[in-house]
Amino acid sequence: CSHKGHNYLRCTKSKGPCAEPYVREELITAQIKGELKSVSLPPALANGLILMAEKERAASAQAVGDTVQKLRFKMDSLTCNLNLLLDMVLSGKLTQDEYVQKKFIIINDKKVIQDKLAAFARQSVNRFEPEINFYREAAHVGEIAESGKPEENREILKKIGSNFRIGRRRLSVEFKKPWEFLLNFNSARAKNNNFSAEFLTSENLRSFRFKVRHYFASHPEDSL
Repeated sequence: CSHKGHNYLRCTKSKGPCAEPYVREELITAQIKGELKSVSLPPALANGLILMAEKERAASAQAVGDTVQKLRFKMDSLTCNLNLLLDMVLSGKLTQDEYVQKKFIIINDKKVIQDKLAAFARQSVNRFEPEINFYREAAHVGEIAESGKPEENREILKKIGSNFRIGRRRLSVEFKKPWEFLLNFNSARAKNNNFSAEFLTSENLRSFRFKVRHYFASHPEDSL
């Protein structure tokens, strides 16, 4: 409702009356801004996290490339061995039974390598992208909280939060994962009060990054 030029909000319940008083919209707008800041990253820290992920992505790509090359070399060797077996049986150096047995072993080895190559293809280095995009989005959330319009901030909060309540003139929200991880990380960061290089190698940061990456690996549909 509106009164003397101000908008007032209150919680709504699907069942039964609500005894909560009306709250001025400006107060809730400021609280939304604070909630968004609690799950944002300073640009410098976001860039540091992105750089770490990009370095790991490059190292992973190199390792995968080396392993794939070795597997393909083994595959070519097995194909050559299979051709040699055929020449040996045709020249009478191997019996038909010996040929079948050795061929079975080689075919089985080739199948194992093919499965490994397929697994590497599925396990693309693109698995780092959701993590990197999340850090970018977390920095963007902080920027929008400062400069965005109230309706923009509300939409962002709706996207990353749930179970909104207004009680005793206070807004409460439960953040969805992985934003919940960032909320906890920021709480630990505030208590640590340490933005030095040591913090970038802290257990809190490693645990946070592990949770974010594991979440997106388990929920690829939530990738930003």
